[in-house]
Amino acid sequence: MKNLLTIALLFPVLLFAQQKSGDFITKYHFLKFSPSLLVVGAGSDELPTEDRLRPGMFATIGGKMCRYTAVGLCAGYFNLSAAGNIIPVGVDFTFTNFEAKKRAPVFFAQWFYTSFNENWSTSLNRYSSASFDIKGKYMFNVGTGLAFPAFNSKKMSVSLSYARLVSKAKITTSSGYPPSWGPSETSVKYQNEHQDILMLSLSFIL
Repeated sequence: MKNLLTIALLFPVLLFAQQKSGDFITKYHFLKFSPSLLVVGAGSDELPTEDRLRPGMFATIGGKMCRYTAVGLCAGYFNLSAAGNIIPVGVDFTFTNFEAKKRAPVFFAQWFYTSFNENWSTSLNRYSSASFDIKGKYMFNVGTGLAFPAFNSKKMSVSLSYARLVSKAKITTSSGYPPSWGPSETSVKYQNEHQDILMLSLSFIL
């Protein structure tokens, strides 16, 4: 009987704590899913561009620091013809009025670490060739758009952003001449490469 009385007294307290915890999570958690269309800029000899339009997906999980600011860990996925599949991982800063009942501007900035490694080679002429070893370094993405209420107080946003994917290229040039022309030659140089990208995103903010 004593145990039943204790449970009866504690039940309202536990229920109140659970409700408060749920309110806390609902108020401060931040989830964002962003299907995106990537418009890839003109490539270079090291990172050539084949298809300019590429689909992508980005997702962020974090928390709201205040009514206007959210910070979270972000990851994405997209494919570039020269670099292959790219999975950037980094941090997302989103700024908007999360409690607005009407449309509100949204701004965001993202920074990613990108790890990929692509190797390919090509013939320069009859006697020489070049090989490229491309390693990913980092990527940033900044954009703005319009957020609006949807799906029972949740939010959606439409945004346009500019991204730059930075990589490091090791270029090895080999020249194999006929014996009468002299010995073969090999040269190596390093240089930074970048790919400019425009993104059109439809985001679901939970």
